[in-house]
Amino acid sequence: MPQNNKIKRFPAALSGLLFLSAAVLKVLIPYESALQSVFVYSNIVFFGIIFSWGIYVQRSILSAKIRRLMLSVVFFMLMYILVGSAKHGVFLDGDFAGRFLWYLYYVPQIFATFLAFIIAFRVGKKEEYRLPKVFNYLFAVGVIIVISYLTNDIHQLAFSFNIDFVAWDQQYSWGPLFYISTVWIYFFLIAGVIMLSIKCRAVNKKKAWLPIFWLALGSLYIISDYILGLWSIAPFNLPETHCFIVIAMLESSIRIGIMPSNSAYGQIVSKSSAAFQIADSDNNVIYRSDNAVSLSGGQMEEAKEGNVMIDKNTLLLSDRIKGGYVFWTEDMTAVNEMNEKLSQIGESLSEEGDLIRAENELREQRAKIAEQTRLYDSISLLVKPQLEKISRLIASDGDFRKNMAHICILNCYVKRRSNLALLKDRRPAFSSEELYLSLKESSEYIKLYGGVSDIYADESEVMPSDILLLCFDLWQSVLEDILPELYAVTAEISSFPKDAFSFRITADTEKELPSLSRYYSEAERLGGKLSLIREDETVFITLSFGKGGGNI
Repeated sequence: MPQNNKIKRFPAALSGLLFLSAAVLKVLIPYESALQSVFVYSNIVFFGIIFSWGIYVQRSILSAKIRRLMLSVVFFMLMYILVGSAKHGVFLDGDFAGRFLWYLYYVPQIFATFLAFIIAFRVGKKEEYRLPKVFNYLFAVGVIIVISYLTNDIHQLAFSFNIDFVAWDQQYSWGPLFYISTVWIYFFLIAGVIMLSIKCRAVNKKKAWLPIFWLALGSLYIISDYILGLWSIAPFNLPETHCFIVIAMLESSIRIGIMPSNSAYGQIVSKSSAAFQIADSDNNVIYRSDNAVSLSGGQMEEAKEGNVMIDKNTLLLSDRIKGGYVFWTEDMTAVNEMNEKLSQIGESLSEEGDLIRAENELREQRAKIAEQTRLYDSISLLVKPQLEKISRLIASDGDFRKNMAHICILNCYVKRRSNLALLKDRRPAFSSEELYLSLKESSEYIKLYGGVSDIYADESEVMPSDILLLCFDLWQSVLEDILPELYAVTAEISSFPKDAFSFRITADTEKELPSLSRYYSEAERLGGKLSLIREDETVFITLSFGKGGGNI
């Protein structure tokens, strides 16, 4: 059940259209009264866009701390629009009220840009991460600046007026506090955008320019209007421009994927290689993988009572989960073919010669089956820990999206590791492209989990199968060690001059990696070397070999 991209883009397109239409109204329709300037024309549109975006943030952002910070930014932006509207439209003729609104106008600017910077700083951090103490001091400085603005009538450090505030709205000068607050606002705004762009580059290099683009676009408008005076009738006031920059930079970060959101539940199930579907208690299908068969209500009811054969080669099974049932199918083709062959063999043994010949064939088949059984048993034993984890996750009442993505990662390892084991059984060496494809599929499920991942590889080389299997096992062990706090992990398969080969994993984690201990001796047994280097919150794991398996 893939999501419709047109539907996903509709809210952003509608918001952009309303934003531009509000500007057109402001330019074409003159203000007839203060009430109209605040509530009839553009400001009600800007207020509605920001409020709607706040609802979207509340429902979509997974990180509780980032969600609270973004909702705080929404609150200050709404305050920014309302105070700006009142400042320019309602209290134009009031002395104290007009000046107080003027001072209050800077409160949301100071706090919204600071909170936006904190959001950019927190992106990519663990949920339990605590901000450095310096942020407490910065917040205190912001509070002091705000209080100083609100009490400007006493000390006049932000704006200096004539005696008794004569002609205060026309004859005034800027004080040191105004310049300090201006540096504060634009420093945190620019620093937040740059920080988000750097983090976006780690996820999507092609779109890492988006946060900077929105800042540049908004800054260009501010310069053309407030510095160069190119607009005779400005389509946007400063509050709308500032809000546009902040929302555009945060929303682009969400769309790129560095802020995990809950907008891809359907994709997790849809892209799963397992043939299953999840239905509620009334048999209404909620999620279904692309390769799952369509089931009728009667088939679901039968499956709830016990296993059901949908057709000759398809067995339907079910299990109860919280809120409904999960249904999946198993392919019985191989079992049926084996039973049919055995039946045919039994019927054809009518003479002693045929019997002897059939016994020899059966002995050969048994030897093959015994060898296959041995191989399958070894594979089952190898992936048993992952299968047990999958069972526990299916029965878990935890976060469904996280559990399903975790299951996909484990299921990918079970499937791909089994395929590599079968390749090893047939030949002692095969192309490193098989390792690349296995890692690439695992990487895609890591992205569904909410992490950052990519795989890099030089041209494929034929390598001993034991070395390629060791590389894939090492990758899976690192993933399981750093889950569930997995944020970013990459792998690189490289061939160097002098027939050298290396496999490198880079992971952003502070956790210890206990499972690595057993790989040191295994690497030495195969003639290679395993090394681990930790730099701050990043760990580099390198497994290196000569092309023939010798040490580098």
